Amino acid sequence: MLPKKKKKNYLLVVEGSIPTAEKGKYATVGEEKERTLTLLEELEELAKTALKIIALGSCSSFGGIPKAQPNPAECKSVKEILAEKNITTPLINIPGCHLILTGS
Repeated sequence: MLPKKKKKNYLLVVEGSIPTAEKGKYATVGEEKERTLTLLEELEELAKTALKIIALGSCSSFGGIPKAQPNPAECKSVKEILAEKNITTPLINIPGCHLILTGS
């Protein structure tokens, strides 16, 4: 599992829409004690204690192409997940599709 911070001293940056079908099993981020960890559950856990959340790209900001019908993975934006889970951490959406980060 990703390290959990109790203090609000980090930014959480999310790229990509969040699959929610079948409890998020369509996007896994690792294992802990032989249990698969999903992006959905890690987002929920880390979002609660982040200073701010940055949804980077159109998919994380608004759902993007993965959210288009028929949407078998039931993809959602970060904003939708936060609303469903009653998480009030401030969210900054930075939409754009195909983001190119250049460094300096």
